[in-house]
Amino acid sequence: MIMNDMIHGGEWTGNDIKIDFSVNLNPAGIPEAVKRLLQNAHPADFFGRYPDRECDGLRSLIAYKYKVDKENIICGNGASELITNILRAFSILGIRKVMLPIPTFLGYERGLKAPCLGDGLDIVFYSLDRREDLAFTERFLDAIEEFAGKGISEDKALILCNPNNPTGRLMDKELFDKVIFLCKEHGIRIVVDECFLGFCADGDRRSLKGITADNPHVCVIDAFTKLYSIPGVRLGFMISEDKRFNDTVRSILPEWNVSVPACEIGRVILEEVKADYLTETRELVKREREYLCEELKKLGFIVCPGDTCFILFRTPEEEKYDDLQLKLAEAGILIRNCGNFKGLDRYDHRIAVRTHRDNEILITILRECFV
Repeated sequence: MIMNDMIHGGEWTGNDIKIDFSVNLNPAGIPEAVKRLLQNAHPADFFGRYPDRECDGLRSLIAYKYKVDKENIICGNGASELITNILRAFSILGIRKVMLPIPTFLGYERGLKAPCLGDGLDIVFYSLDRREDLAFTERFLDAIEEFAGKGISEDKALILCNPNNPTGRLMDKELFDKVIFLCKEHGIRIVVDECFLGFCADGDRRSLKGITADNPHVCVIDAFTKLYSIPGVRLGFMISEDKRFNDTVRSILPEWNVSVPACEIGRVILEEVKADYLTETRELVKREREYLCEELKKLGFIVCPGDTCFILFRTPEEEKYDDLQLKLAEAGILIRNCGNFKGLDRYDHRIAVRTHRDNEILITILRECFV
């Protein structure tokens, strides 16, 4: 078997993986309300009509949930489509430089280098420090000041993932408030990806969705994919108060970019999924995350502190730990090797938090391999 550092469950084509720890989905599984919808749906209703071009119904529900203006919401074929087109909009509107902390989600850099942007946007990397457990600290504010230069910097933007992927770390709220203020002062646009925030115990309080009305330089992205365990559906949304920016994004999105099934599933999630589902999800993730972290530490791995549904850990730089991804795959377990993330290397790995049974199996296999 040949493994590639890029491989995770979404790209795996083999048939010998029994448990996939490489994709970060809700271990609670698909909500029952969504299962009922799929069981009872008539094919003609799902596939026999065009989608709502503007996703009006879905946007109304999102607006109600987050107490924002419907006109400031744009839906997309997953967060990935929105990220790509936000970056295209940046280019159209004259953004020339983008600050990107590393390590972070690979899709941002891929979007920044997309052929549709011509020569692409200039990327200014900010390196998180292992000595600070890959956390954002006050040092980040100095970096923003340096990035901004003097005066207003309307040709610059900052992309943040909170909690960050693959570290799983949330930015301190007080520090984030300072970042928002500093960027507003310098005219720097901010895109904040909150796709994993719903897994965090205080995720609702940490979200920036509610501040966009007073901060038109802030754009927030979220998705249904991970939190509701529906990666095949592709459904995300963005919230921004900047009308010119929003109109630019809308103008370059494909027509009917969100399918009827995606809109219907989104509607059911917002209307019928009970609050208990999220409460139980957060409790499950917290409990199983603590279990995995403790067991990984016992095995001698270096665990990055985190707050969401996945864990970044590092193996000792010893020969016996080489090819950990391959060794586990041979035992039917797929994990994510993080060697292709800027700022990380082949000794860094990421695992999803899964059910206790699955987590126990992973730890047992690791113990058998390395103890």
